[in-house]
Amino acid sequence: MIIRTASLDDIVQLSEFWYDNIALQQQSNPRIRLLPNAQKIWVHYAGNLVLSHDVIFLCCEVEDVLVGCLIARIVDNMPGLDPPQYGLVEMLILDLHMSTGEKGVGKALLSELLGRLREYNITQLQVQVGLGNVVEQVFWRGVGAKNNDQIFWMAL
Repeated sequence: MIIRTASLDDIVQLSEFWYDNIALQQQSNPRIRLLPNAQKIWVHYAGNLVLSHDVIFLCCEVEDVLVGCLIARIVDNMPGLDPPQYGLVEMLILDLHMSTGEKGVGKALLSELLGRLREYNITQLQVQVGLGNVVEQVFWRGVGAKNNDQIFWMAL
């Protein structure tokens, strides 16, 4: 298993993983509605992230096959709060059709992210997981994350 920084060459394959993951979440979360050109939009978005110095965009390969990615950034906390900055996981995306049988891809990506965040003296990590996304909740709880907040949405 190899964890590395993502490149532009990875984006199209990762967009397929992203689409599969979001389509699955859409089934249990009415707030998620994919646009007809969602995958194309994500390719453009992710391409910009790969080129950004403000983003940690990691990929995992098993036997030279791309199997997932993790995208995070360092964000400023509210003024006057400690820590002044924290890590924010934007996406953890795995190939739902992974044929390698490899386990621990998510943990390996997270381990690399934590190491990189520590280089910037980041001591806290936030991830937002939908209430209906039980599998992802189990993963994050399993690696030690605690549910401290709730995010409320309101239709306008």
